[in-house]
Amino acid sequence: MPTIEPPRDVAHLLFDIVRLLGRRLHGRFAAAGLHPGQAFLLHRLLRGDGVAQSELARDLHVRAPTVTRILRRMEAAGWVERRTDEGDHRLSRVFITGKSRALGADLARTFAEVERELLAELTPQERDAAARLLLRLHRRALALHRDVSAPHGGEEAPR
Repeated sequence: MPTIEPPRDVAHLLFDIVRLLGRRLHGRFAAAGLHPGQAFLLHRLLRGDGVAQSELARDLHVRAPTVTRILRRMEAAGWVERRTDEGDHRLSRVFITGKSRALGADLARTFAEVERELLAELTPQERDAAARLLLRLHRRALALHRDVSAPHGGEEAPR
């Protein structure tokens, strides 16, 4: 079977890299019973839990109903618990459980291993340059996302 050349446009390359890394991560997280979206959410909570669901949606750049769906599954599996905010009963805060805390080091190690595997062929200088470029692209992508998320852009505006 002939080898197909990878795409040369940056957006397509980035999407392809993300998709391939997602598959690699999925294989690693499946053993723990986590889907990649759950792992990213858990990784965020391990840096500081007790955050409002709306804050998680903002931090993960997804809509609130998406976070609600993920949290419902994670709560049923014992990874997180949601509690009503004592000062504002309209808010639901998310906390990790002992089960999540026990997985925290493994989760961080998995992300680091996959990153090492991806960057293995780059020199330290190339890794630094790649990180700087990706940070700039990330900032730009966030700015574009905010433009689309504005009330005139069709998605629900953050509140």
